[in-house]
Amino acid sequence: MLIYASSGSEYFSVHGEAFIASAQKHGHKVKVDMADDFPEWKSKLRCTEDRTFNAMLRTMMLPEMLEDDDVLVLDIDSIINKPITLDKCDMALFFRPWMPSEWEGMQVLMTASYWTKRAKPFAESVRDKLLSQVNIWGDDQTAVWRTFQEMGHRYAIQPLTQDFVCYHFDRDAPIWTCTGPARKSDAAYLDRRAQYAA
Repeated sequence: MLIYASSGSEYFSVHGEAFIASAQKHGHKVKVDMADDFPEWKSKLRCTEDRTFNAMLRTMMLPEMLEDDDVLVLDIDSIINKPITLDKCDMALFFRPWMPSEWEGMQVLMTASYWTKRAKPFAESVRDKLLSQVNIWGDDQTAVWRTFQEMGHRYAIQPLTQDFVCYHFDRDAPIWTCTGPARKSDAAYLDRRAQYAA
């Protein structure tokens, strides 16, 4: 399993070192694609903000990556706290059924998602949706949700919870992540990140 993220250079300078070091410490292969290195995708994927492209680059790259490896896609502001294992499945997604149904972009949280080679057609469909429109922040989550509704029944999908990827930093989850701007100043998170950053 490969742990994978994409990022802009400024955000990477804050979070990238801890992300990579924490993954490697726990025995994982890790890869980060820098948005500035992919101008051809920036010309194809229409986004209203650079940060949207920086995050969605990982979705553009994912289908081809699945030819070689199973991939755990994370936000770059994540920290890996322990070796990561998942049950046997085709995919794993963080569903949020407590959100109002009309909020399509909030039904799935894409701060963490797991994809096996069998899920490549799903990943391709998500990418096609994003390439067909002008994207705002969160449209990748909407595209995943719509694709899940269309073809999710074809896959064995493991639900993820905060016991796997925690954004409140209140439990011993394998991954901590800074979903939402307010969490980036959380003392527990900053202390954990500092343990991996030089």
